[in-house]
Amino acid sequence: MPPGFTNNETGTIGAFVAEKTLPAITRPAQLQDARVFQLETLDVLASRVAGRLDEPVDKATPLHIPCYSGACEVFGFSAAEQSNITIPPGSTVVIDVGAFNESEFMNWLKEDRYGVRWLLALEPDATHASGHTLHPHLAMLQAAAGKTETGRAVFHASEDSGCNSLLPLHAGASQASEGFNSNPLCFTQAKHTAEVSVLSLASVLERFPRGQEITLLKVDAQGSDLAVVLSAGSQLHRVRYVQVEVLDLPTSTPRPYIGQPSKEEVVQELAKLGFVLDSCVVTRQETNERS
Repeated sequence: MPPGFTNNETGTIGAFVAEKTLPAITRPAQLQDARVFQLETLDVLASRVAGRLDEPVDKATPLHIPCYSGACEVFGFSAAEQSNITIPPGSTVVIDVGAFNESEFMNWLKEDRYGVRWLLALEPDATHASGHTLHPHLAMLQAAAGKTETGRAVFHASEDSGCNSLLPLHAGASQASEGFNSNPLCFTQAKHTAEVSVLSLASVLERFPRGQEITLLKVDAQGSDLAVVLSAGSQLHRVRYVQVEVLDLPTSTPRPYIGQPSKEEVVQELAKLGFVLDSCVVTRQETNERS
């Protein structure tokens, strides 16, 4: 991790990319905490990881998920009954959970000269999902990601729709947000909630062709990022990189969403699944920080 990013007292909001390959662990200078390393024999490690991934994952899936843009049929979401994904061999696939009103991978998709890039995006907000930019290699699903018993969950609205979440806000979240330079409306609970469809990542990943790798799983789920990744269960082996958003706050500072894990907890949980912290990018710094 670059110098200056390792101080837990800075109150920064960050995101990191985890890579489950050997080169990542040969760059320890980029890691915040060497405690994520665990020396074990391969048979013990394989047994532990397998046990973790074999935990029951609820795959309850709504009968119909609204899908927009040109690749809905390819991704198997064009009809009421979902079907297997039929992308061509050799494709590069990105899954964007929490795409909001414009996936950050749209330029990547538009710059594809050979027609091998595919983007599967999830956004539970009906307005954002239905109004998203269209592309022949994009499937935009109007759904959240996670584990549920019914395939439905309460979607807690914020005064800033970019901060809507499956997790409710703490009562004092708006005041607490002043400590890390966030829009106060982001952590102000709106007076209404909605029920949205929820897909486990396992129910999506298992329908990809055998051997198809997911180059990147990006998650921006406003506090429930780790739960989204864990919903992949044993299908997580298909994913090469994981990118999530975390809050890097002092332990004494409450996090805005009820049940939101700390950055350290997220790093350690992903390490147990074979993903090692590879890089970290600060997206917002607290108001009283000076350069």
